[in-house]
Amino acid sequence: MTLGAKATALVARATPTIPVVNCMVLGSDAKAPPGTTIVPLELPVETRIHWLRRLLPKAHNVGILFDPAQNARRAEDGAAALKRAGYTPVLEPVTAPAALPTALTRLTNTVDVLHAIPDTT
Repeated sequence: MTLGAKATALVARATPTIPVVNCMVLGSDAKAPPGTTIVPLELPVETRIHWLRRLLPKAHNVGILFDPAQNARRAEDGAAALKRAGYTPVLEPVTAPAALPTALTRLTNTVDVLHAIPDTT
């Protein structure tokens, strides 16, 4: 199992006959060496909600970490879908990697689950 495209390429070169499961793949990284199974980072919101209900039935408040310059619309759409499903979304913008610790601190006692929208930030 690898996490990301760079790790997958490294393992594929080092051990080309061993099957690889490539996790945490963004859409732009979806090309993989032969014998590699890709597990994408992004799943439809309905799928995420289904698994959230199944795996964390007591969770109600969902923190959404996102870069507003890249994903404001996706965060808003995800929040709306969570609201329709009975959850309380808490949007937390993260404008730079250095802003992540502060964002996490703000969410510490507020949310049951964190959802980070994948982007370059």
